Parts: sequence; C-alpha cells; structure tokens
Amino acid sequence: MFLRDPQASTADDLPPEIYGMKRESEKDSDDEKPFSDLYNRRFLWYYHAYLQTIKKAREKYSTMVKDNSSFTSTEFESACNGMSGKFDYTSLERRLHAIKNAIDEETEKWISIGVEAFRNDSPVALAFEHYFATVLKECEQRQFPIELEKEEKNPFLWHMAVFGQPMTNLDGGVFSVTIVFSKSFPEEQPRVTVRSPLFHHRVSPEGNLCYFPARPADVRSHVEAIIEAIRDEAPSYDPRTTVNPEASKLLWGTPEERKLYNRKLRRSVQESSDM
Repeated sequence: MFLRDPQASTADDLPPEIYGMKRESEKDSDDEKPFSDLYNRRFLWYYHAYLQTIKKAREKYSTMVKDNSSFTSTEFESACNGMSGKFDYTSLERRLHAIKNAIDEETEKWISIGVEAFRNDSPVALAFEHYFATVLKECEQRQFPIELEKEEKNPFLWHMAVFGQPMTNLDGGVFSVTIVFSKSFPEEQPRVTVRSPLFHHRVSPEGNLCYFPARPADVRSHVEAIIEAIRDEAPSYDPRTTVNPEASKLLWGTPEERKLYNRKLRRSVQESSDM
C-alpha cells in the first residue's frame, strides 16, 4: 500500500479524478466522466474491504516498514527505471474516510434536493410520484414479499421492508432497506442501504447492498434486484459481490466455514426480527 501524495487528507485535497469525485471548481460535464457514479457506488461496496486490506498490510509489514518510510530501490532500478514513493498507510486510510464522507454527503444532498423538488412541484418529482405509485401497485398485484413506502414530502426517498422466505436462513427476518434516488436518475443510480443488522455476503458491514438491476433505467427492476440480492439462497460465485470479506470467505470456504456462515446469518436475522 503506498501513496504518491501522502499530504492529501480531506475530500478537497484529493486528486479530482479519484473515484469520480468532482470539485465545485471543475467545469467538465458528466459526458466527459461517464463512470463517476459507477466509481462512487463501487467504492461504497468495497470501502470496508479497502480498510481491511490496509489493516492487514500494516500488521504484516509493521516490523519491516513504517509510515513515511521510502521505498527501497532494487538493484535493477535506476533514476529513469524505478518506482519512487513512500509507505503511508495512515494517509491512505485518511483518504478513504474522506472519500466515504464526501459520497455520504452527496447522498444527503440528494435527499435535500428531493424535498425541494417536491416543494416546487418539479416535473421530475411528479414523475417519481408516478414511479412509486406504479411500482407499489405492481408489487401488490404480484405479491412481492415486501412493504414499500416513501417519504411523505420526498418521492426520491423510499423505505422498503423485505421479508425473509420461510424454511430458509432468512425465515422470520424483516430487513429494513432505504433507497435514495437522485434527481438525475438513471444517470445516477440509487444508493441502497440495508438498515437492519445482517451478516450477508451481499451486504457490506456499513449496510451497502451489492445488487445488479436487469434494467438500470427501470425503477421496478431495482426493487426486484434488491429483493433477489437479499433473498438469494443459492448464489453463484461472483467476485463483484465480495463486499463483506468475512461473510464471503465463510460462504465460499470449507463445509465447516459454510455452516458457520449460515449460523452467523441466522443469528443476524434473529437480531433483525427483534428490532
């Protein structure tokens, strides 16, 4: 783990291109950085894994290197053929926290913008009122295992309760999920957080849900994908879903580790039903 600029410590100090974050002074359009939102969502998924990687590296190499110590050049390296830099786990960790805080602040801003859009009867707010009514009706008709509601004065903030299916590890569980939509949907995809305690390979320790809608521009597809991600009892291995390293290690480990995963999952389900 190393940084070429160990001085950066806040969101404003970060290089503007890192993880798609933008500064107010930047004039580039979204078309010039089409993957900014993707970077931010993936960062939320893997934030805990990044921190764990730093922790493991710091512990493993604690006797060999210290923060701010320079890389050691090898025999084949010269001034024009080498990698100069310093080990700086502390600064790297600080950068990750700054990025996470900036994305969280952006999500809170989406909520505030949604309230303002509703207050002004903007067309996009009216459209999301329609989206919600349509999705709610379809969920009821198709008997989806959920309860769905939105904030009274913010059609961009949805709350969903997902019910665990009987005779599975999720039996008896009720999982609270928050969906925050951007006014710029679908260019900016929703931020989805599982509020209930859940030891699940698709749910990061911070509650960020890893899911893949079949049709990213369709609101109902997001709801369906969220349900599928939480209730999937026979997942296929997908390295993209490694958002909870401990849970993934147990799930894809030995038979004994898989049993431990199931026990921890059921224990967290019990906790969710007790809330």
